[in-house]
Amino acid sequence: MPNFLKQLGNGFSFIDEEYKILIGNTINYIDILLFNYIYNCFIVVELKVTESR
Repeated sequence: MPNFLKQLGNGFSFIDEEYKILIGNTINYIDILLFNYIYNCFIVVELKVTESR
C-alpha cells in the first residue's frame, strides 16, 4: 500500500479496505477508501475481476 500511495502523489491517506456502506437497504463494500487532505476529499477505488451486468 505505501508504494501505491506514493505513486498517487502527495496528500493521500489510506482509510480502510472492504469499507462497509449502506445504500438503501443494501450493504455494499468499497474495495479501497482513501482520503486526500490537500483537496479535502475521499477517493473510492472499486476493483472488479468480472464484468458487471
